[in-house]
Amino acid sequence: MPYTDPKARMAVARAGKAVIEAAKPHVHVRTVVLPPMGQQPVLKLAQPHHVDTIVENPLLSAWEPITFQKETRAMSGFDVGVRRVVEAEIDQLMEWGLPRFLARYPRARAETIRPMLIMACRGGKLAFFRTDDACALFTAEVTPWEPELFVYETFMVSRISVPREVTRLYRAGMKWAIDIGACGFQYGSSTGVDIRKFAEKVGHDVAGQFFVKHLRRDMQLPELDEAA
Repeated sequence: MPYTDPKARMAVARAGKAVIEAAKPHVHVRTVVLPPMGQQPVLKLAQPHHVDTIVENPLLSAWEPITFQKETRAMSGFDVGVRRVVEAEIDQLMEWGLPRFLARYPRARAETIRPMLIMACRGGKLAFFRTDDACALFTAEVTPWEPELFVYETFMVSRISVPREVTRLYRAGMKWAIDIGACGFQYGSSTGVDIRKFAEKVGHDVAGQFFVKHLRRDMQLPELDEAA
């Protein structure tokens, strides 16, 4: 062997190991100092060498917060408390509205009326309005005797005697008729409330009255004096 001296062989080995270690990637080794027996080590948080600057997300400041402002416009007395009926309110309205409706239409049933009210809540040619104690349905139609769009009152039902709420509903129906471009508005046919003051206030072009008689197949009509 070239090196017979043990010390010389060890020196060569150490030099070769140093060359091999130098060729490896440089790795920092953190020395951990252990505390004396019976004591807990104190851990220190690592401090970052570089702190990124925190920039506010521009999308967070790109919108304006929603604020609700109090209505300052003076509203007409006929508009206060009138709103569209939503589908979830139909059962509550029918609870007190249907018995009063049956006074005029005794064969009406909830299962036949409900689909129409659901359709009315979705708009289209029907407008369903309500107040606290009254509700009204209006229909826009084109008929053979009126080729232009015309709005008719379908029904007006009130839980108690509330002339003011009834007139507010009529005004809402008339406003809807104007907005959709109807040429006329017929009202006052099914309320039982004296609305002459409202008619005088908004005006009317045709005034009339009507009566309803419930019929039976075995009903005998009275004889009438043709001269009367």
